[in-house]
Amino acid sequence: MYGDDSMKKAKLCASAGLFILITLIRTASPQLSDDIARILREAFAAEQEETDTVLALGAALTSGELFEAANTEDGEKTIEAENIDSDTTVNEKPVSNIEAKTAHKATIPTEAEVKRAAFLESQKKFASYPLPQNVSYDIFEFNMEYVAPIEGATSSGFGYRLHPIKNEVKFHYGTDLAADEGTEIRAFADGTVIAAGYDEGYGYYIVMLHDGGIRTLYAHCSKLCVGCVEVEKGSVIALVGQSGSATGPHLHFEIQADGMYLNPEFYI
Repeated sequence: MYGDDSMKKAKLCASAGLFILITLIRTASPQLSDDIARILREAFAAEQEETDTVLALGAALTSGELFEAANTEDGEKTIEAENIDSDTTVNEKPVSNIEAKTAHKATIPTEAEVKRAAFLESQKKFASYPLPQNVSYDIFEFNMEYVAPIEGATSSGFGYRLHPIKNEVKFHYGTDLAADEGTEIRAFADGTVIAAGYDEGYGYYIVMLHDGGIRTLYAHCSKLCVGCVEVEKGSVIALVGQSGSATGPHLHFEIQADGMYLNPEFYI
């Protein structure tokens, strides 16, 4: 009799403990508590010993179904376990939880990549025109610090466009940044002014050479502030104007790398 009372008390304590555990789990995940309760009912109905019940509960808690339901990221399931077969393989290797989570994480694009995507979309209407051989739509990594030459809105972008004066589709090798006449133009990066002068099309212009063979051109200036000298990033080298072939005050800015014209908008 004494042994039976002890056994009843032990079972009562075990039941109370399991009730508390299920209550806590229900607060965190109702689905988990339902699955565990089902397992406990089946175990007690079959009059399994406490050891078997604990083993069954432990197996449920560590099974793929419950484990995947409990592991979430940002409040959402990373994978629905019921959709994964235990024999699923990728390149002859089982899909692990870590691999699956990694595969579902989206890579956040950089600002330059967002700009490039928008640029490529805008150029689709000129798909019938061949890309000039000395032009690249890729994003180059510059091994130097750089700044925007002016804080101005893009009035005419890089790439194919309807020419504002000739009224025909032509490739634009730089980016036009609108600004008031006399706005200071700053050096894109540390470098040397290798050319400065006047051209019928570019008007007053400056060409700079930077590390890695990077070249920049600043055109349609109203005034040149430096000659062929070394200058630091951000130094004032000219003033915005509309000299040469221009329809209004702006800076025409070009970047070349390895002899290829790049889209300046990816870098400013």
